[in-house]
Amino acid sequence: MKTEKLMVRPLMGIEVLQSTNTEMIKVSDFLKEVNTLRVKKGLSEKNLSSYFDNLHTREYLDALALYEDIPVDELRIVKRGKYGGTYVHPLLFIDIALWVDPKLKVEVYSWLSDNLLNLRNSGGDSFKTYNTALNKSYPEEVNKNTYMNVATYIQKACGVCGTKDKWERATKEQLELRDEIHTNISVLAGVIPKLVDCVRLAVKKAKDDEL
Repeated sequence: MKTEKLMVRPLMGIEVLQSTNTEMIKVSDFLKEVNTLRVKKGLSEKNLSSYFDNLHTREYLDALALYEDIPVDELRIVKRGKYGGTYVHPLLFIDIALWVDPKLKVEVYSWLSDNLLNLRNSGGDSFKTYNTALNKSYPEEVNKNTYMNVATYIQKACGVCGTKDKWERATKEQLELRDEIHTNISVLAGVIPKLVDCVRLAVKKAKDDEL
């Protein structure tokens, strides 16, 4: 099982958290931030209990569970511990966001379909692939510090080095650049005599392709 991370995804100036394992979205934190904004506008606060007690919600939950072929209870989970809070299915999150403010419809749909989570997860897979390529092509150069040094070099190239949670807060463009660098390393490994030259060329080629 992959180590769970929470992807940070901005929406309306709010940092929305989405699990990289389950794709469930932490709605409790989102609603807390939304309510802060609503109070500033002189509006009443919204609470999840009112949403889930609504007839529309119960009907929607039944339809969504049938569509996903899962029990209704699995559409919403409450977690404790490090990542504690209330998490909901992405399509349920959309309905909640629209319930909070129907004007968000276009923005929420666009936000959820931006492919950011898939890019984050695919980067983890390509990370393993290029490390395998380096180990196979440069066995005499690879040591326990090599992977860390290469990863740091890639982070700097993508502009995320030194930031908290690095890739969990990366933009779509940064994640796409990382994926291309990983792919380039895997292709160039073994063709370029030295490991350091392979990595540098992979980064240069990816950044040149951005232009």
